[in-house]
Amino acid sequence: MYNIESAKTSLCSGIQWDVMMNFINGKLDGTSQIYNVESVSYDRHSESTIPLTTGQNEADKVCNIYDLEGNCIEYVAEKNNYDENNPYVGRGGSSTDHTYASNRYSLGNYAKDLRSFRLALYVII
Repeated sequence: MYNIESAKTSLCSGIQWDVMMNFINGKLDGTSQIYNVESVSYDRHSESTIPLTTGQNEADKVCNIYDLEGNCIEYVAEKNNYDENNPYVGRGGSSTDHTYASNRYSLGNYAKDLRSFRLALYVII
């Protein structure tokens, strides 16, 4: 998205995802419930299996970071060395599975619904 002198973006890496998990774990979500990245899943706040617009549900917001377990599995910049048929890694949760923010998935190299990505923004000063 951005590749200018003062800012750059890239696909969120697996390491950045882990750092984000450590940062938000134990913090309050938008409904003042404690967020546990190992156990919280989309079904705690939604009976729908249809993905919602980002930020539509306050339970999806932790430290102004949205939708880590409730919408789509997100591709991250991490190579899967354990499965030749699915060389990419996805993190987070899907709206159709009882999944958690900290989950890691083996993904193939094809487009599919309920898959997305998250960008990391680097501000250079």
